[in-house]
Amino acid sequence: MANRQPTRFLFLDDSGHPAPNYATRAVVIGGFSVASGDVAAINRRLAGAKGGIFPERGRPSQWEVKAAHMIRPHLWKRPRNQQLAGEIVSILRGLDCTVYTASISKTRMHHQMPNGGRSPTPGGAGPIGSSCSDATASSLQHASAGCSVSDA
Repeated sequence: MANRQPTRFLFLDDSGHPAPNYATRAVVIGGFSVASGDVAAINRRLAGAKGGIFPERGRPSQWEVKAAHMIRPHLWKRPRNQQLAGEIVSILRGLDCTVYTASISKTRMHHQMPNGGRSPTPGGAGPIGSSCSDATASSLQHASAGCSVSDA
């Protein structure tokens, strides 16, 4: 029997809008992969960090961390934003996650994206399913055999 690698789960999210006439200068897709057995743990830990640092926002599952609300220079100076970012990094490191990012500079685009300027992740917001190709899976740091994709 072949030696099987553990399956990993890939969480992805996008920021920006690919349409050339939209105000954003770039589209960024980022995410992380985690061993499928650690999905529940990462969900609990991220919810705990969000709820512990921002208790006034209510249930952590009911609100999303938005990059635009954290990394702009005047917002980044807020200690709780820095604390949450540090806690997220600590959680990802502790669960041996692999982080991915890709960006598209719209100033260098020569034509509109083929999906008509909609969100670059299929279906926009909401869960989407996909399987990784062998080439993609073999290039992952953890040599995973497959993954699921979700716009979280």
